[in-house]
Amino acid sequence: MAAHALEFTATGATGTLAGVLGTPQVAQRRRTHQWFLINNRPVRSPLLARALAQAYHTLIPEDRHPAAVLSLRVATEDVDANVHPRKAEVRFVRERQLFEDVEREVRRTLHRVPLLHVIPAQPPDALSHAAAAGGREDLSAHAAGRDDLGVPQRPPFAGDALEITDALSSDLPWPPIRVIGQLALTYILGQSAKDLVLIDQHAAHERVLFEQLIARRAREGVQAQGLVTPIVLELTPQEAAVLTDLEAPLRSLGFDVELFGPKTVRLMAVPAIAGHRAPGEVFRACLRDLQDDHGPHAGRSLEERLTIATACHTAVRAGDALDPTMMAGLLDALSRAADPFSCFHGRPTMVRVRATEIERWFYRRG
Repeated sequence: MAAHALEFTATGATGTLAGVLGTPQVAQRRRTHQWFLINNRPVRSPLLARALAQAYHTLIPEDRHPAAVLSLRVATEDVDANVHPRKAEVRFVRERQLFEDVEREVRRTLHRVPLLHVIPAQPPDALSHAAAAGGREDLSAHAAGRDDLGVPQRPPFAGDALEITDALSSDLPWPPIRVIGQLALTYILGQSAKDLVLIDQHAAHERVLFEQLIARRAREGVQAQGLVTPIVLELTPQEAAVLTDLEAPLRSLGFDVELFGPKTVRLMAVPAIAGHRAPGEVFRACLRDLQDDHGPHAGRSLEERLTIATACHTAVRAGDALDPTMMAGLLDALSRAADPFSCFHGRPTMVRVRATEIERWFYRRG
């Protein structure tokens, strides 16, 4: 487990913070692996738990919780231990400042190293049993030309609309990755040193587009692409209600719509990054996401939910064929993202299979 532990110490305006953080790969379904100490006393602290969760935001799925030990030394006058009979909980005088300090230092520590998921070792015996049980059948199925991968076959992804040319920035160490192919029209296969890297093309493109949309909005606003022929759409009552409430924010993201009636709209422009997708499909998918008040992103700001929906529905998908130039361009853009190793849902964008592990599969290594 030491490979998944990140130690740090930092001094800020509110005191000295030290701790050990688990990488996103060891996130838990419950908060039982979180421990907080204030001036060497174990305590429960909803504030520290919230700051910790915010620091891992987008690095782990919404239903996972980071594993961590945080130890904070503060001046006695800055902490009130009398809010609980057994002093098991504390209240801080400068709560906002402390929250920001903890979130910043945890996030900075997580960004010190590449948070690349590594495939855990699997005993060769388990692999040989699996091969004996189904290996011959699987090989014969593919030899007969059948596609048993469950991936829909789509026409090759056309055009240069990946929109991955914006300069992003990242201080994370990035492993040099050479593209060697595409698997099941879903994963980019790459080689880093002697290791095999598998990149989820949809998750990777989601991350790139998400950060580009945020950067563009802050810098100059999102560019819209006008449709040569506007599209008339009949909306469901739920979609129409979302549009009525969110027409202005949607327009700020590049969707230009005109109301024709209670449920009829004319779509005249979409975000430029959506140019390669069916415009009506992208627009309606965003409306459906935004009408879900209990979904995984319901607790996020409206602006962030809009950005997530737009990035999700305009990114390349499983089943899109990418040529080597497009795959290399996507990896180059991902390498410059602020959080390249996870999409905004918290899922990994890539995993690494060490060469030594592959050697064990073929009994080249004990």
